[in-house]
Amino acid sequence: MLFKMEKEGARKKAMLVLFGAGTRLTEAEQEQVQVEDYNCNNLKQIGSQRLVMVNNAQIYAAETVLFPNQIRPELRHPNRAVTLRCREGKVYLYTEGEQFDKIHAKIPRGKDADFTVFHEIIIEPGQQLEIPADTRYWMQGSPEAGAVILELSGPYNPAQDIFTSSAYSKRS
Repeated sequence: MLFKMEKEGARKKAMLVLFGAGTRLTEAEQEQVQVEDYNCNNLKQIGSQRLVMVNNAQIYAAETVLFPNQIRPELRHPNRAVTLRCREGKVYLYTEGEQFDKIHAKIPRGKDADFTVFHEIIIEPGQQLEIPADTRYWMQGSPEAGAVILELSGPYNPAQDIFTSSAYSKRS
């Protein structure tokens, strides 16, 4: 029961964050805001909130909200590149490439093995980055304000996501 209440609170908070970023939601869209905890049961540290605006045979478009310090776990999308555009806040994005010795993100205690890529890219409002298909990446909202991220790609099937750690899965 508590987790259901926590998810509902996160959904409402995400709607307020989206509103603050200039996104106006219809009543139907308000009900469609998804809260994902990636089967972790620790939404404050690992999770995301998402409004899928369109997902059809041509395009996927969604707005993702990461609360301050909230992590979307490491994964890759086979056969699908993703464009991430920061609309609000700041995103610490980690992907394959030259490893950084010191990063801004804070990995939760005991979860170090779940994260394997540490090439840091900081994305601020108005900036965007394309993640090539089949590239491992993860991201964290900044501690000050979290982030609102526009995600664009070809058609998306969450069942095709491959998480680096088997501890995580979609649609919890």
